[in-house]
Amino acid sequence: MSIQHNELPSLDWLMPTFEEYMTALTNQWQTYQDGKSNAISEDMAQDYHQLSGAMTMANMPLFATLATGLSLLSQHINEARIDKSKALSIGFSAHKLLQVELNKCSLSGNYHKLLLITSIRRIAELLADDDSVAEKLNIAELNKLSPINSNLTKLVAVNDSIKQAQLLRQIRISLENIKNEFKQYTNESDVSQLPIEESFDAIRDNLSTMKLIEVIEVVDEFVELFNRFRENQLNEVNWDISEAVLASINEFELFFDNLAQKIVNMDKLEETLDHINHTNSLINQFLQEKEDKSTKEEKTDKSANVEKKPTMSSAVLDEVRNNLTADDFSMDEEIREIFIEEADEVLTSMDENYRIWKSKQDDFEVLTDIRRGFHTLKGSGRMVGAHSVGETAWAVENMLNRVLDKSLSTSNVLVDFIAEVKKKLPTLVDDFTKEQPPSLDPAVMILQANNLLAGKDINDGVVLADAEDDTTEAIFSPLQQNSL
Repeated sequence: MSIQHNELPSLDWLMPTFEEYMTALTNQWQTYQDGKSNAISEDMAQDYHQLSGAMTMANMPLFATLATGLSLLSQHINEARIDKSKALSIGFSAHKLLQVELNKCSLSGNYHKLLLITSIRRIAELLADDDSVAEKLNIAELNKLSPINSNLTKLVAVNDSIKQAQLLRQIRISLENIKNEFKQYTNESDVSQLPIEESFDAIRDNLSTMKLIEVIEVVDEFVELFNRFRENQLNEVNWDISEAVLASINEFELFFDNLAQKIVNMDKLEETLDHINHTNSLINQFLQEKEDKSTKEEKTDKSANVEKKPTMSSAVLDEVRNNLTADDFSMDEEIREIFIEEADEVLTSMDENYRIWKSKQDDFEVLTDIRRGFHTLKGSGRMVGAHSVGETAWAVENMLNRVLDKSLSTSNVLVDFIAEVKKKLPTLVDDFTKEQPPSLDPAVMILQANNLLAGKDINDGVVLADAEDDTTEAIFSPLQQNSL
């Protein structure tokens, strides 16, 4: 493949070529990740180099720099100069980000500058042993273009800590008010109660004072999200959408909490955007279901035809079940195989970390690794349609976030619950592998995680079916606190 640079091209004109390149490169990454090839094609480095040149001509400097980084990373992998597994993880993630942001830019003219910058810097850090990489990736210029890390570093080192603390405190108060306004909206089912753009003005002003312009982009994403609620007159939304919005606000709050402690945690900004994107996906689904009732009825009919196992039932458990999306097996088989392989690796690692954490429950570093495992299963599960795995993992991740920020205490019940979920997740992955409905009820684990998060009895709302039914007991038996 080659791109001719005869004149300044437009993005619309280049997109078909970009898509051709990205599809071919995706296939090469997957072939390498699946173990079907022991080396990355030498063409990959050249293809990314060609993409970078075209993106430069199209006046897309951040996209071009990320493509250059992927070209350099491909070369280093082929020359066996870096750790293969880490390079695969960072490289494939950067490639998928490049693909997603290209599509977003093509459709709306917008993209997440912060995510592109973070991905470029991760590649630069991975290839730090090569002195030429920083120059080739224009790290110095990148900091001038978007000096968020530089500004944050200066911010946490400034002498005027009182001024800094005041600005951050005002931001936290504004976020708390925004969260309360959203909760008021959910309680009253009235879009007029939603946060308006002016609610974010104080946050924008303080970020501008601190010269954290890139973080303002995250604020703008929140404004667009709430505007979408109003534009579609979403007076009522389901529990998943409400939780996703609150999760995004919580992650944003944690970013500023860390900043107040002089900790620059860029992952929290990425996770904030991840939750916002997930919320938008849930809204898309919600609107589609309202518009196309026949599709919903068809899904209900299919579900009704599946042979039912004895289940437990209560109003709250039924609500969780109704909010769950059925697993979708329409994703390309190769992508599903990547997820299945990744899930197996994550669960194996989680087993090792759990044994360490169980004996030393104050080891938050190990608990962070466990939480990261659930985060990975959430993201990849949702992406490939393994919703039973993804939503179960998200419920546990959300609970562990509160343990890590010390707003939820560790208990024997919680520790044993993690073991129980860890033991059941492979079954849900296996069901997805066989393209069959889950043989375990994920709603039970989700409800139990939510109960722990809310400080309730873990089995509140979890009602056993006929106790004489051994099958139900084996499949669905919840944790019993009095057995501890």
